[in-house]
Order: sequence, then structure tokens, then C-alpha cells
Amino acid sequence: MKATTPAQFAKQVHTALQSYGKRAKAAPALQSLQYYKVVCAQPSRSGRRTLPSVESFLRRSLRQFRAEQPAHASLLTQRFVEQVPAKEIAHQQAISQETVNRNQQRAIHMFADWLLAQEAAARQQRQSELLASLPPASFAELAGGRALQKKLGSLLSSDQLPWVICLTGIGGIGKTALATQAVSSLLPDMRYDRVLWLRATESEPLTQATLLAALSKRLLPATLAASQRLPALQQALKNTPSLIVLDDVDQELADPAWVDWLHTFTKPSRFLICSRQRPATLARAYVLPVGELSAKPALELMSLQAREVGLEAALPAIRKQAGAIYARTGGNPLALKLAVGLLHSWPLSAVLEALHECNHADIDTVYADIFQASWQALSPQGRRLLLAMPLVGSEGASLAQLRAISGMGAASLRNAIHELHQRSLLEASGDAEHKRYAIHQLTRSFLRTQILNED
Repeated sequence: MKATTPAQFAKQVHTALQSYGKRAKAAPALQSLQYYKVVCAQPSRSGRRTLPSVESFLRRSLRQFRAEQPAHASLLTQRFVEQVPAKEIAHQQAISQETVNRNQQRAIHMFADWLLAQEAAARQQRQSELLASLPPASFAELAGGRALQKKLGSLLSSDQLPWVICLTGIGGIGKTALATQAVSSLLPDMRYDRVLWLRATESEPLTQATLLAALSKRLLPATLAASQRLPALQQALKNTPSLIVLDDVDQELADPAWVDWLHTFTKPSRFLICSRQRPATLARAYVLPVGELSAKPALELMSLQAREVGLEAALPAIRKQAGAIYARTGGNPLALKLAVGLLHSWPLSAVLEALHECNHADIDTVYADIFQASWQALSPQGRRLLLAMPLVGSEGASLAQLRAISGMGAASLRNAIHELHQRSLLEASGDAEHKRYAIHQLTRSFLRTQILNED
């Protein structure tokens, strides 16, 4: 919905009411409302679902408006739905026609204000639902990434090319965090009706077949024949603007045909891909590289992390040894966070000693060193919970689900969550009432290969 004043919106509502039953042109001011989509999605009184229309929206809205303003709703229903002349209403009520006209104007403004209030509530509800669909953010604030986030936000909010955007960078560099923050910033504008977040895994990469199955499960009726899913899905994404985030994509990007296939679902829908790999040269994807932090943003991130996990006392030492930490982590955000987390158990000199001198190409070795050091510093409770976390999907688990998965008591679980969060091994999302917990993909990989010894 474009920005408009209450008076302008009231005029647009009046125009829509005047067009009731006259097969007039569409009413974009109403059809762009989130509340319009909510009301039109409701089944009719007979239980049947009907195609969205301005007339059904006005009729149903006036019925709900009657609960709060019966006199105003009744007058508008008479005048525009039943098309009773003002002169006749004046005669019925023994008042002047001028009074009827004044009451009508007042009723229109009241109805328009009521619609705007419903719209605000509908948008807030939808934003909450979309926000809940995003994965836990890896970083409370992506230091040094504001310009990149602004660039990505601009690309995602555009009504033009590009339709497939790819964030590329080494593991732990903050691609998912950047995508989460950029998508979150778009939610108030309701640019997309849906946000779908799919994550590839080693056992289930996002091939055409698996991606089609995953999207069909989310968007199409379960009874739809397999042969009909592709055209139905393409039509659904053409009709409803959707943002589809494909996280941890790997070898698929080496095939230009795979990227071309994504384009068959776009306009107005869009794909955002997070990958360590760059797309093939001929692939039609807008590449947005995510690089390491420079020294100043790296210190900013470490300082933010220290404050978040209660290590304010370590800030002077972190500032003093910022160069040495940076040299050993390569400016990688996740490595920086993990190094700060170790300060709960070790002095900074021991943390630096535990890290080998590495360059950019050795980032996997850096992670192995930090994860191993973090694992050694964990309590038995912390290790028990961390070992259970690979069973949790990318969407995270609730406190009750963690208790069931880990078999831990409430007090032990709370202590373990606090410990893992302090060490940057656990990511939390949600609000004060509803929290969900997950781990970074690199943490998951470390557990499976180095601790659980899975192939």
C-alpha cells in the first residue's frame, strides 16, 4: 500500500463504494491492502472459497464494521450495497436529505479509519509470521556490513532485474546473517507475500528435483499429481510475489542450466542464494561477494559480542590484542565470535596460543582449532546439549523440544543453553515469549566430523 493520508484514503474508499455492483475498474488502493488479502481468503458464509473481489471485500468488511459502528455500517450498506437513494433514507428516518449526506460522509471517514486500523493489525501479524520463518541470526549486528546490507536490500526491493541474486563467500563470513538482516528490513514494506527459506544439506542438496519437491510441499495441495506440480508451482510464484532463500547451496551453481531453471519461477518472485561457490560464468545470477571484515569492523564485532555475552571486563584486553586476534582469524565473523567466547574459560594469551598462524586459505584449520578449543572448555552439560543439536533443523527448536531431544532436566538445560550461547556455539531467535535455538552449519559439520566421527 502506497503512503497516503487518511483523507485521501477515505476518498478512495468512497470511490470504491460508489463502484459497487457496476463492474467498474479495479480499486488498487483497496486491493493492495494486506487486510484485503486476509478478508478475501476467508470462506463465504456457505463455506465456499471465492475469487478475491473488491465487492466481496467491501461486503465482508462492512459486516465486520457493523459490530463496532452499527449505524454507520447500516447507512453505508443501504446506500452502496443495496443502492437505496438518499432521498428514500431521509424519508424513512424523517430527516433531511442533507443530513443523510452529512451522515454518509461521516460514515465513510469512520469506515476508512477502521480499515486503516485493520490494515495496521494485519500487517503487524503478517510481519511477525514472516519474521518467524527466518533462521536465527548468526550475529546480533553484522559489523561492517551495513553498506552491503543496504545494497542487497535495494536489489531485493526492486521490481526489475536481477531475479536471481547470489551471496558468495567463505564459510562463516556472514552470508546467512546478511541475508536475514536484509530480508527482515524488507518486511514492513510487504514487498513479498511469502518468504521461504530452504537450506541444502550434504545428504539432500537442492537439485531441481529436491527443490521442486520442497517448494511443492510448502505451496501446493498435497493431492496434486506429480506431473502437474511444475506448472502449478510456476503459476503460483508468478501470481504471488515470493522471496525464496536458498542457503548453503554448493555444486548446483556450477550448472548454468540450474540457474536458468530458477528463472522460470521468477517475476515477481525472486531467489536469493547463499553459497561458498561462485556461479558458473554463464549463469544468469547477480553476484554479491561477501568479504572478510577489515580490522576496524572486526574489533567492532568482537566488542559487540563481548558485551552480549557478559565479557565487558575483557574489552581492554581485546582492544589491545585486536591485531593479533585478527591475524589468526582472518577477519572471519564466526571465527572472531568463537574466539571471544573462549574468554569465558581461558585468558586471551591462551586463546591466541591455541590458534595457529593461518592465512585466508586456512580458514577451515582456524575453525577446527577454535571449535576444538571450545569443545575442550565446555562442561559436561554443555557438551551433552551440543551433541544433541545436529538433530535440530535450520529453523531451530523450542525449549521443550530441546528437553525432549537432549533428555536434560530444566535447570541443566538452562545452564547449558547459557554456556553455549556465551561461547557463540548456539544461536537464539524469537522474542521474550518464544525462543528457538539452532547451531551454525560449520558447528554442525565440526560435531559430525570431529566429535561424532560421521563420514
